[in-house]
Amino acid sequence: MAFEDLKERLVSEFKSQWEQFQDSSLYILAKERYENFTPIQQKLSLVGIALFFTYLLLSLPLSFYSSSSEHVAEFEGKRQLIRDILKVSKETSEGPNLPVPPDVASLKSQIDAELQNARLLPEQIKGTEETSEKVKLDTKNLFQGAVKVTLAQLNLRQIIDLGHKFQSINPSVKMTDLQMVANAKDGRYFDVVYKLAVLNVPSPVEEADEPEPPPKRRGK
Repeated sequence: MAFEDLKERLVSEFKSQWEQFQDSSLYILAKERYENFTPIQQKLSLVGIALFFTYLLLSLPLSFYSSSSEHVAEFEGKRQLIRDILKVSKETSEGPNLPVPPDVASLKSQIDAELQNARLLPEQIKGTEETSEKVKLDTKNLFQGAVKVTLAQLNLRQIIDLGHKFQSINPSVKMTDLQMVANAKDGRYFDVVYKLAVLNVPSPVEEADEPEPPPKRRGK
């Protein structure tokens, strides 16, 4: 019953507002112009009005759909990026023997070479530096140093490719952190900071076999 009462009130209110609108000068002027139109012009006018109101009704949900599609695509791209990086890290960590890593200065030089091969623009390379910032490892004894690579305006493919190349430099070089923020000038691109740590893997030392002492001779 409450729903029926509400429905009747809405219908009554709509009729009242429609009657008031019909008494307005705007409606009277529009009606006079419409009556002066030819039958074809009247049909075209009705079609135009119908299309206009249809556009108004559909524009809001369409805008929400477009915005949600963009967010979903961005989310899926970031999710795939994280999966690829975790996969590379897992495959590298499963290696049974860790080779001797390059020193920090050598690692920095190799990273600079990878950036040159990637053909990035000068404004995209913000810097490659040795860093003493805290590395996300259990103890400081596990690493001998770290390098921080700061880049700007990269797309997702470039982020994945460069991360893979850095991680592949040496199994004893580990990516400990990856920071991504949307670029302030163009939200389609990202500013990225890679942090790579050089593990403290000792060099293999081959101990020389000590010669066995000669057997003692028995006296006669």
